[in-house]
Amino acid sequence: MKSLSIKSFLFQWVSLLTLTLLASCGGNSDVSVPLVFSATLTGAEETPPNASPGKGIGILTFNPNDRAFNARVVSSGVADNAAHIHQGPPGVAGPIVIPLTREPGSVIWEAKGTLTEAQEAALRAGNIDYYFNVHSPTFPAGEIRGQIERRALSPEQQQRVEQLLQELIVQLQLQLQPSTATPATPAVPATPPTPGTGSSS
Repeated sequence: MKSLSIKSFLFQWVSLLTLTLLASCGGNSDVSVPLVFSATLTGAEETPPNASPGKGIGILTFNPNDRAFNARVVSSGVADNAAHIHQGPPGVAGPIVIPLTREPGSVIWEAKGTLTEAQEAALRAGNIDYYFNVHSPTFPAGEIRGQIERRALSPEQQQRVEQLLQELIVQLQLQLQPSTATPATPAVPATPPTPGTGSSS
């Protein structure tokens, strides 16, 4: 059950990070300011909805100067075996536009790249025509889903996001490392003295 505890640990960190960011973000529309997009994933948002107890958090950061993006999603309570960003409004199942991958031993699904001009225009306009989708063997078409919504970050906030995510990755690596504790060496019983060699009384 170690993987479940790690997922819970990660979900708490990312949830805290997301809440901190959203509480500190304003509605700045300056295109020179780095942008962050987020989504809360649940089974109720799927098409059709399902009763999965799973939940997830997705974050997509976007540099408006060169259209470079970094997308991350993590889930809890889901036997996730795939994750993507799809195109489609709420209630509509759409095609995959950005596949996410996961490194062996990691619980973070991630994608990096460059958005198309059309994707950039849609995100700048604040459209919620894209969504994170996490799949599982039980729900191969998608178990939890969340529409991606726009948030604005200052450069200082963007730097803090990356710093916190790096700290999170370090913490996860520590969680994933096997225990290296050396087992205690059993005590060696004392050797009885050889007759005739003991001290005289």
